[in-house]
Amino acid sequence: MSTPHSSIPNPRNGFTLLEVVIVIAVTVILASVSWGFFGGLQHGTEVELMGKRIAADFALARTRAVAGEDNRNWGIHFVNGASDYYEIFSTLTNYASGTVRETAYLTAGVTFTDPAEGFNKDVIFVRPGGTTSATSVAIQGAVGASTISVSAFGAIAVQ
Repeated sequence: MSTPHSSIPNPRNGFTLLEVVIVIAVTVILASVSWGFFGGLQHGTEVELMGKRIAADFALARTRAVAGEDNRNWGIHFVNGASDYYEIFSTLTNYASGTVRETAYLTAGVTFTDPAEGFNKDVIFVRPGGTTSATSVAIQGAVGASTISVSAFGAIAVQ
């Protein structure tokens, strides 16, 4: 036997167009906010990773100088130009008379702020002690910035 109401159609089967539009709008808003947040995190991470890479290359150049590799001083030549990059080099005196051993370009979206646009900076670690002139290099991205400092005794810090 059937119930008396089973043959009456239910007008609420499914969603209205307004409900579907509201759900889609909320989803789009949440997705765009999340995209902006996580995109910013990625750019901040790129600056952090690039800062750590420069610090590691400072340490490499200093280690080579302390070890007296090729019986030369070792350094890094930073170039802030159309595309920012730096070169690890060995030398007896300065960058101009040195030999470039490696070239590294900054990650897309990361640029030098020190040295300033159009300028270069050399950091040379003198053998055998690995000493240098106290200096720093600064980079920035869309989100975040980092300064890599080197003390006169070759201690390296990333901030």
